[in-house]
Amino acid sequence: MAEFLALLKKIQVRSGLSPAKIADRAGSKLGRSQAYSMLNRGTLPTKPEQVRLFTVTCGLSEPQVSRVMELWTKLR
Repeated sequence: MAEFLALLKKIQVRSGLSPAKIADRAGSKLGRSQAYSMLNRGTLPTKPEQVRLFTVTCGLSEPQVSRVMELWTKLR
């Protein structure tokens, strides 16, 4: 699980976007607190749609997003 959270952080850093900017670009489906929480709470995100939206907003391609979602599913 720690590796998955580190992956989300790496995705965020490489995007060049702050969690607040990610939330702003994602619209109402991903709030700022949720974006920060995904990176800082130390537990696996519970909502797959938020993980997908986070990765898409950070600029991952569809194959990359699919891979992240596969990893998330295995860890659930």
